[in-house]
Amino acid sequence: MLKIKTLVFNPFDENTYLVWDTDTREAMVIDPGMYNAAERQRFDDFIRENGLTLTHMVNTHLHLDHTWGSGYLRPENRGQQQRQYARCTPPRTGADVRHES
Repeated sequence: MLKIKTLVFNPFDENTYLVWDTDTREAMVIDPGMYNAAERQRFDDFIRENGLTLTHMVNTHLHLDHTWGSGYLRPENRGQQQRQYARCTPPRTGADVRHES
């Protein structure tokens, strides 16, 4: 099953989404808008407390409030190896998705 968590960050109250597989605990962040150290810590705490591994980052567009956290999340800035993804595959049809707010 997929789960979704919305985190609201920065002075623009931008929505950052975490989507993860409950079986593999692999997660994707969409529009990482963490603006300051406290917001980055809140994001990291959620990842850690839920046992998630961040594997993908998606920016839907390049407005500054949607990208402030992108540099922070780059694997090389987090002591991780850079991963390259050559293609995207569409989501499974009929996936069971639940949203947490």
